[in-house]
Amino acid sequence: LYFCTLVYGSKQAFTSIHALWDKFEVGEKGYMTKDEWYNLCTRVQTKLPKHAQLDIWNLLAWRDKVHLHKPDFVAGWHVHDLEVRDAHVKSIAGNLQLEYYGIKVEELQE
Repeated sequence: LYFCTLVYGSKQAFTSIHALWDKFEVGEKGYMTKDEWYNLCTRVQTKLPKHAQLDIWNLLAWRDKVHLHKPDFVAGWHVHDLEVRDAHVKSIAGNLQLEYYGIKVEELQE
């Protein structure tokens, strides 16, 4: 749920996931460093505990644990966006019994 609230909280300030990425990934490297990730986490509206920031980093930076690559960032954000339901993601989430994908945005706001 932390990841869903992070996505929800970031959408108000950025026109797209690419705008969010461009704001915090410095130098157009194609990857984000852990320091850049922590900077993103402290600047968006939703504030997460440090352990949740690290857990999400570990999930997204699965390729090498040192860099978060843009395709993984975009995919993770897309999957955890509860306002835009992707039929393919919904099907896979159902098969994997990922209950968070059935949550409505209003429930996050409570």
